[in-house]
Amino acid sequence: MKRGLWGLEGCYSTGGGSIASDLLVECVDIVDHEKCVEEYVDRREVDDSMICAGVKSGGKGACQGDDGGPLVDASSKKQVGVVSWGFGCGKNDQDGVNASTAAYLDWIQGVLSV
Repeated sequence: MKRGLWGLEGCYSTGGGSIASDLLVECVDIVDHEKCVEEYVDRREVDDSMICAGVKSGGKGACQGDDGGPLVDASSKKQVGVVSWGFGCGKNDQDGVNASTAAYLDWIQGVLSV
């Protein structure tokens, strides 16, 4: 894995969308940052504070209503991101975009120390 995620290969994303009554957990892959930038180049900016996640074949990923949910490293069980945005749900050509917790660590620590 790249972008400071220390060998991260798989993550869990939780949610259920806007109509689910049960929490769902899916295993998704972290997508190469440059690939994700290319996916969205004509629609929206993907910057260095973002992590893209999904599966190559599609069918898995965060959906509308999952915003704010955690993206968790499958091996360490540590949260590495927060579901942020995307276009559609689990499309094979448009991965979900998550805010990187590492990119906001100073802010998080500042809020927690208040």
